Amino acid sequence: MNNYLEAAQKARREAEIRAKTAQAELAAFHDKQAREKWGKLHADNAEFVENLIREGRLMPRDRALFVHALDFAEMPETCVEFSEYDNGQSLNSALRERLDFYLK
Repeated sequence: MNNYLEAAQKARREAEIRAKTAQAELAAFHDKQAREKWGKLHADNAEFVENLIREGRLMPRDRALFVHALDFAEMPETCVEFSEYDNGQSLNSALRERLDFYLK
């Protein structure tokens, strides 16, 4: 009977170790996905601002300000409505749309 109890306890400990390892791997995977998503969003924001600068619609000295503002606007992942015609869009999308419109 004692051997069965020891075997069960050993199996439980091994299962707990496997579960903790799996949780750590899953957390690492989610962190990697978040970093990749953030990197892509930042690159998209930088490209958008660079296009405005190339077109002469934005001064190069304002590059960092607008890239950081667009990056920050993406962080809360909330929707905003500016008028009755907006269906609710991310703050980042709204800023991009307004920048594109007003800097013509």
